[in-house]
Amino acid sequence: MEIEAATARLIVLGARSIPQLRTALAQAGERRDDTVAARLLDILVQISPGTAIDVVSAADAEAVGPLHEASIVDAWHAALTAGDRTLSTRALDRLTALTLEPAAPRATRVRALAALRDAAPDVVAPLVARVGHELQDDRTVAGSETLAARALDEIAVDTDAGLAEVRAQLATGADTAPLSVLHRVVTRLRAVEATRRDAHRQQVAQLRAAVHQALARRDSTVALYDLRDSFERDPAPLPVGLFAAIAAIGDGDSLEALAAAWLRMSDDWSRTHITEAAAAIIARHALGPRHAAVKRARAKCAELIDAVSTPSRSTPSRPRARRT
Repeated sequence: MEIEAATARLIVLGARSIPQLRTALAQAGERRDDTVAARLLDILVQISPGTAIDVVSAADAEAVGPLHEASIVDAWHAALTAGDRTLSTRALDRLTALTLEPAAPRATRVRALAALRDAAPDVVAPLVARVGHELQDDRTVAGSETLAARALDEIAVDTDAGLAEVRAQLATGADTAPLSVLHRVVTRLRAVEATRRDAHRQQVAQLRAAVHQALARRDSTVALYDLRDSFERDPAPLPVGLFAAIAAIGDGDSLEALAAAWLRMSDDWSRTHITEAAAAIIARHALGPRHAAVKRARAKCAELIDAVSTPSRSTPSRPRARRT
C-alpha cells in the first residue's frame, strides 16, 4: 500500500517529480538494482514519455536491464500520441525497427507490434505481412484481441479468486488489451462493488482503480464518467489509484466531481490528494479562474479552488487528442 501511495503521488505531481525520478533512477542504476530502476522508469513513462526515452537513450543506457524492456516500449508507445510530431516520428520509426529486429527479444517485438496496432494501425498491415508468422502465436496478433483481453472478458469478478485472476491478467495484459475490454471490466467491477461492504468492497474498489490507471496510462477517457462518479458518490477512503487516474486524464468537468469529494471527505489525506488532482487538471488544460469549469467548481466548493495553487497561464500547454 505504501509503494502504491508513493507511486500515485509521484504521478499526481507530474512534471515536478521528474528531477527526483531522474536522481533516483541514476542511483538505482549505480546499485544495479534493476527491479527498483524498472519501477521508477515505469512511473517516468507515465509522466513524461519523452524524458523516459531520453534517459534510456543516454550514453550510460547499458545500466538499463532486461526488466526495463517493457517500459521502454511503453515509452515509445506513449510518445506516438504525445502531440509532439518530432517525437511521434521517432517513436514510429523505433517501434517499427523493434518489430522487425530479429535479434530483439520476441516478447519485446510482440509488445512493439501491439503498440503500433493500438496507436498507428495504418502501418501494421505491411509489418504483419513481413513478420506476422514469427509473432502470431504470442499474446498479440494484429487484427485480433490479445489472449489476455479475451481472458479478462471471461473471468467472473464476483469471487475472490476471480478478482485475483483479473489482477494477474492486468499485470501482463492491460497495456495491450483493447480499450473496450478494459471499459467492460470497469463496468463489471462497479456492479460487484455495489453489492459488497467494508473491506470486501474496498478490495473491489482498489482493483477497479487499477483498471482506471491502466486506461489513464493509455490516455483513454472511455471510462472517465465512472471516475467522476466515484468522486461524486463513493465513500471514503478512495483508492489512491483513482486520484492518480483523474489527475492524469481528468477534464474541466472533473473539477466539479473533485469539489463534491472535498465536501464529503474532511480528512487531510483525501483533501491533499483532491487538491493535487485538481491542480494537475487545471495546469494541464490551462484553466484560468474565469473558465466556466473553474467557476462551476468554485460555486460548488470555493474552498477547494482556493486551495489550488494556479500556475501561470502565460504559456498554456497544447491539448492532446484523446482516444475514446
